Amino acid sequence: MGFLTPIAFAGLISLPIILLLYMMRKKTTPRVVSSILLWKRLDKLTSSALNINKILKNMLLFLQLFLALLLVLSLARPVLLGMGQNTNDSVIIIDTSISMAVLEDGQSRLDKAIEQLESQINKKKSNTKMAIIAAGNQAEIIIGLTSSKNQLLDSLENIHLSTGSPNIEEAFLMAESMTEDTAELDIILISDGNFEEVSYPIGEFEFIHTGNGNVSNLYIENAIVDNQRLSVLVGNNGSTTLKGNISVYDHLNNRVGRRLVELEPQARQNLIWRNLPGESPWFKVEVESQGDQLLEDNIFYSVNTASKNTKALLITEGNVFLEKALLLSDALTISKVQPDKFHDDLLDKYDIYIFDGFLPQSLPSAPVLIFDPPYPNRHFSLSQPVKIDTITPGQSELVRYVDFSDVTIHFSKVLQGGRAILTSTNGNLVVELENAGYPMVVFGFPVQGGDFHLRPAFPIMLINVMDFLMDYQIDVQGFSLYNYPTYSPPLGVHQLTLVDPSGANKNIEGTFPILGEKIAQTGVYTLKWMENTMYLPVNHPRTGEGLSSRENIKVVGARDIEGDRGKRNFNLTWILLLLALVVISFEWWVDNYVY
Repeated sequence: MGFLTPIAFAGLISLPIILLLYMMRKKTTPRVVSSILLWKRLDKLTSSALNINKILKNMLLFLQLFLALLLVLSLARPVLLGMGQNTNDSVIIIDTSISMAVLEDGQSRLDKAIEQLESQINKKKSNTKMAIIAAGNQAEIIIGLTSSKNQLLDSLENIHLSTGSPNIEEAFLMAESMTEDTAELDIILISDGNFEEVSYPIGEFEFIHTGNGNVSNLYIENAIVDNQRLSVLVGNNGSTTLKGNISVYDHLNNRVGRRLVELEPQARQNLIWRNLPGESPWFKVEVESQGDQLLEDNIFYSVNTASKNTKALLITEGNVFLEKALLLSDALTISKVQPDKFHDDLLDKYDIYIFDGFLPQSLPSAPVLIFDPPYPNRHFSLSQPVKIDTITPGQSELVRYVDFSDVTIHFSKVLQGGRAILTSTNGNLVVELENAGYPMVVFGFPVQGGDFHLRPAFPIMLINVMDFLMDYQIDVQGFSLYNYPTYSPPLGVHQLTLVDPSGANKNIEGTFPILGEKIAQTGVYTLKWMENTMYLPVNHPRTGEGLSSRENIKVVGARDIEGDRGKRNFNLTWILLLLALVVISFEWWVDNYVY
């Protein structure tokens, strides 16, 4: 047996007070009589071994003491541990933070929590409803209120680990929002308690604790590859000192480096490898340690971020502003040729081509930047120069951090088609087009067609454009474990091929942007389109915070909530209150009919 409000036992002070009141009660008034001899004889004739009169005389005292004890016990809210059954609708909040991946006795905390959850589902009555909320870094409703055990059990497959600490407040807000659909709702939290105090003023809930306390764990916090140099940050977020080997593998799974580390709790160490194989596009870093209890953060995949030197050819009669702005990029090697010297043999010699006021008969199969294209030309549609009054930037990364408020463009050719980057009331002034599967950015006006070349907007926008042309990759949003990524390729790309870490191919085609399938495994994915390749690393969530479990949850402005091991408790409060009501009725009968 346990008590939910043990402070109520302070009410036991009422028992001696009741006794004191009876002791202070006024006694009968003494009278002078001639003799009590006859009364003594009468008492001998009527007395028995059990003196009922003495019992009746003090019955009110016994009843009032018993009633006070019942009321105090009711306020203390006694429960029979593990003897209860869920008879109300309920919302189960399951902690899916990274600490729930800790292995204990060969099983993760999350697996144990799912077993507890499965037990709650199987024990519920057929007419009661249940909902499940996953409390990761963002709370997520796994399944809404339903009475179907099959649907609840099937939904357990959608419970996965998240990142960081659990968002308990958001999960409780979701749970309380469901009370509008049901009169009485129990809220149950299944967690290892590995989070800070709960600041949201939550109401009553039950805490089912999982986890055994201290943890031993080394983890890879981050790994950055820059050409042949690898920087790895290793940490210990356990509660014991631990040693282990840090191994580095190339994309062919050949070990190319190994170091031994020993870290105290909450310590970190930065390791650096040099002269790694330059031909490897990505590396895997792995912790090998005896006694490590969290395996998911032992591996980290990192893609080589080294940027290659890009050769660009500028075709211009002579434009000092454009030439100097292009030199702001260290990754560019600029060559220059006049239009009358340009010939078809140069179409495959450079990585990027920049045409200023000139276009050849055939465009190169490469990224292209064009200023002031001739009117007309055989490559795309445009108008004759028109006067420009206003300038409006579009929703494009190419105008990021670019301020056009002080820019004036006097005349420009209006461009047809493509994706608008800069517009006016007359039409598009700057657009992104597609050329043989490569991006092409076209400015309808010359660099000196106003004061654009004199404003900060010019070099900033030119850097954005050149970065885009040098590294025109697929824009992939949300490419992480258990997420659904969104693919947005450059114009002209109509099909992508995604190769997962196991080597399986998946074609992605249709109208972009496209929402892809869920990312279900860690490793390095390869995204291919036309002759291009892009590597996308997917790592398991990890945290640098401690992983120890806590059996008590601290709630701001309330008592600590102590966790149990998943057995529901039978509350005796209402039984005691009902018994107290019976005692009050019996006391009234004794007071009115016995005395």
